[in-house]
Amino acid sequence: MQLLFILLLFFTLYIQHVSSLIHKLHLKNEDRSLFKIESFGFNGGGSINITISDFALNEYEHVNTSITANPTKVGFLMRKARTETTAQQDIENFIENNECMLDSKFHHRDDLLIDLTLSPPASSDSLNLVKKNSFPRSVVKSHRIKPKASGFYNLVFVRCHPIENHYATVSFSITADFHNIGPNYLSAGDMPLPAIYMVFFVLFGIATFAWCYILHQASKNGTASVYSIHYIMATLVAIKALSLLFESIRFHYIALVGVTELWSVIYYIFTTVKGVMLFIVILLIGSGWSLMKGYLNDREKMVILVVLVMQVINNVAMVIIDETAPGSKTWLLWRDALHIVDILCCCAILFPVLWSIRHLRQAAEVDGKAAEAKMKLEIFRRFCKYI
Repeated sequence: MQLLFILLLFFTLYIQHVSSLIHKLHLKNEDRSLFKIESFGFNGGGSINITISDFALNEYEHVNTSITANPTKVGFLMRKARTETTAQQDIENFIENNECMLDSKFHHRDDLLIDLTLSPPASSDSLNLVKKNSFPRSVVKSHRIKPKASGFYNLVFVRCHPIENHYATVSFSITADFHNIGPNYLSAGDMPLPAIYMVFFVLFGIATFAWCYILHQASKNGTASVYSIHYIMATLVAIKALSLLFESIRFHYIALVGVTELWSVIYYIFTTVKGVMLFIVILLIGSGWSLMKGYLNDREKMVILVVLVMQVINNVAMVIIDETAPGSKTWLLWRDALHIVDILCCCAILFPVLWSIRHLRQAAEVDGKAAEAKMKLEIFRRFCKYI
């Protein structure tokens, strides 16, 4: 409980500074030459408002290198793509083929280019030539999507070297305000989400009521055995319903104003508790607690503790991924961490199930317990099949 309280407090403090679809990103001494910043789906009439400030380009070239008069091509490109997968593949292809996305031959007619290419300053005789270019002012670009140009767009940063043995870094702050007609700050594909989540909240609410009613009738009439795990499962379904409710409200306010803080805090609290409880319920059922035995051995307790810690890490990674622009390097780090922790959690929940199956097989060989053990073994096999 103390660990869960600390986690919830962390979310409350962290999300106060995030939870927005008005994208903001600040990078300092960034050495990547091509990366995605954000993506958004536009309907006809949607608007793009991009503000770039504190832009600085630092170029390093060895003194023995012949300095070319061609400036480094640098800029931002709002590029249309069919899907997010194809957009990422295009970026990887450009990097592998060492091609410059800013070249006009690679532009689509619906693309929006913000060219920040500067003329190179005078050369220096130092061992490592440093050329620093910067904008003393903000660069603002606004654009409206035509009806025929609607679709999925990616905002990418591009920097193309004029020579091979050339190294450069950039620093900038960017604010990207994307919205569709309304204004609606949700991407075109995300607009139905508030209604969809509300429908699922109603369905899970009905399921919660039905499950509680069944447990109450079974406990009252004595028609079936009701265990502690059944009440925990009812609590899990109720928390799932509440997380869907708050996610619907969260997306609703994001659609209206592009920013939400309070509802995001509440949503992440409930979705964190839901994620932790889900794995714990599976582990408790898999270990046979409450259904077969009223205790957990030391090994099973250790597995539950490990899964609980991994779920904490998993939910922290989920929050950071949801609230961090993809252009940040930490976004890739936490995305990979999320995938690894998911795999580890899925593997960890199998151990109590396998231990229980082995225990039931051994019990089936003991006289007087064979029929009961075989029945329980069959139930566990069905359980593993649905997992």
